Amino acid sequence: MRASFTSDPTLNALFATGAVGVCLAGEDGTVIRVNQRLLDIFGIPADRIVGSSASKLLDSFTIVSDRHRELLARHSDGTSPRIVIETTIDRPDGSSISIAGDSVRIQNPVSGKWCYLGLVEDTSDRHSAQRMQRNSEVRIQALVQNSSDIIGIVSEQGRLDYVTDSVERILGYDPASLLGRDILGLIAAECQPSFQDVFESVREVHRQRAQASTRFIHANGSWRWMELDFTNLLDVPSVGGVVVTARDVTKRKTFEQQLERLAYYDTLTALPNRMHFRERLEAALGSLDRPGANIAVVFLDLDRFKTINDRFGHDGGDAALVAVAQRILDALRPGELVARLGGDEFGLLIENTTPARAMHAANRVLAAISRKHPDQHHSFNLAATAGVALRTPSLNRPAEILRAADIALYKGKHAGGGVATLFQSAMYDEALARAELERDLRLALDRQEMAPWFQPELDLNTGDLCGFEVSMRWRRPGSHMLTPDAFLIAAAELGIIVPLGLSVLRSACKRLVEWSTAYHHVRATAIAFNVSAREIARMDYAERIVEILRETDLEPSRLRIEIEDRIFREPSPDLARFVAAIARFGIDLVVDEFGGGYTSWRQLHRWQVHQVKIARDAIAEEDDIEANVALLKGLTARASGSDI
Repeated sequence: MRASFTSDPTLNALFATGAVGVCLAGEDGTVIRVNQRLLDIFGIPADRIVGSSASKLLDSFTIVSDRHRELLARHSDGTSPRIVIETTIDRPDGSSISIAGDSVRIQNPVSGKWCYLGLVEDTSDRHSAQRMQRNSEVRIQALVQNSSDIIGIVSEQGRLDYVTDSVERILGYDPASLLGRDILGLIAAECQPSFQDVFESVREVHRQRAQASTRFIHANGSWRWMELDFTNLLDVPSVGGVVVTARDVTKRKTFEQQLERLAYYDTLTALPNRMHFRERLEAALGSLDRPGANIAVVFLDLDRFKTINDRFGHDGGDAALVAVAQRILDALRPGELVARLGGDEFGLLIENTTPARAMHAANRVLAAISRKHPDQHHSFNLAATAGVALRTPSLNRPAEILRAADIALYKGKHAGGGVATLFQSAMYDEALARAELERDLRLALDRQEMAPWFQPELDLNTGDLCGFEVSMRWRRPGSHMLTPDAFLIAAAELGIIVPLGLSVLRSACKRLVEWSTAYHHVRATAIAFNVSAREIARMDYAERIVEILRETDLEPSRLRIEIEDRIFREPSPDLARFVAAIARFGIDLVVDEFGGGYTSWRQLHRWQVHQVKIARDAIAEEDDIEANVALLKGLTARASGSDI
């Protein structure tokens, strides 16, 4: 929905930082954007990085180990959505530095494609400090005097015996005020148990080393994330304690949290995204150890969302999605999670439920979505359809449950939408048949399996043949000849209805020309061909029809284009453009299924209609012959009076 993913405020904030290098790469690994800090770390200009392959670029700076290659491959295929790599690179100026890279695989909410966002940090100083600590007590002392990190000595009882002056710059404390204090008093309560565990494990073994991350309280009451290195030097008389080196990594932790949010949350609605939803589903399935416990997945898809986009634009569409997200959140109960799965599709995860309760929850959310909100900036008429699936012995893996919910959603959509449908096992067979139908439809064009079906039109006064109405038939392999109602909806959903229709029209025109040559009574006849709103919406559709007439050498006067009466209910600019175009080319217009109350006689005259075909529903019961005759006489007289 957004105009540009790269204009996202969170992304811009990341790239504006000077603390770490930031890199954005596309789905194929090509670098799209970097910040100045990344260029400084690698020591090369932007034009050498942007547009290059990230993995090849890394190869040119360092020897990539097999383990790193495996990590990168798992990252690329989505198995590992986040990876961390530490290595050494050789820069163009001959220097070598240590770096740490943190990359996360995220989904572009605009295009739906995957991309990679990475942070790169120069860790040379940190590694150097660690080596100096390991070498000797003298080098540790030198580090204590010069390091910008906090270095302290903690007694066996956990009290601070020594701390460098840098503690005042980083945490705001006077070093002297901390001497003798229990170090736990500076650490966040939730981090104290893990810190205590690490400290005790280091304290038990001389020269033992360990690392940890924890939150320290600043003198002003705020918090700082610190990365800690522990070294047990209790046996060294000049030290007599555990040396703790603390580096402020608050900015990095903040970036990691932002990366986490980009990876697991939707940037538009702030809801969990598809990846987060799936991980929660996997966790919920793994915890079903109580008899009778069950979970349900509900897929929600907005009905006629394209209409909102067309009417209000993409900004209006975004506002509608945000409104839907809030309405769902307001309708949730304990044990229910909502996520935006992509586009206009949302998902619910319901724990400790039954089929009846899951259906009740789905209907509760559908009602909340469709409820009127007059105080909204936009007056959206929102509605949705839901598909519900529960875990069963045969549906016990995430992919199976998600697919079942999707199948139930599809069933509800084709029932007219606006309902919640519970998955039944028989729906799998229907879904399989639909998948096979869609597969065969994609092949039907190349195999030339679509054929015109000619229905003769006779003059009731003379009995003479005056034309044909052409419809579509499908010679599906392994099946009988299929009528349009068996496949047109699927063809429209696949986006191939236009080429299928043009293919049949071409065959029909060619056949009429051949018959005209062979049979004299066909020479004055015309064919009527029905077109849909989807076809009319094609800017070049009228021109494509004329191209077929020229290819087959059929006169435009021998083709009549039929448009259903209901399409004229709300005339669109596409309809006006199409009707004007076929009139300009000399092709007559026919209104099909007339009599449903959508089009008036005045409108027929305005649209320059050549012929109308009366809808079956407009005629009385078959046994009421007198009423039908009277109705048809009236319609005929009215048509004649309107030059139709």
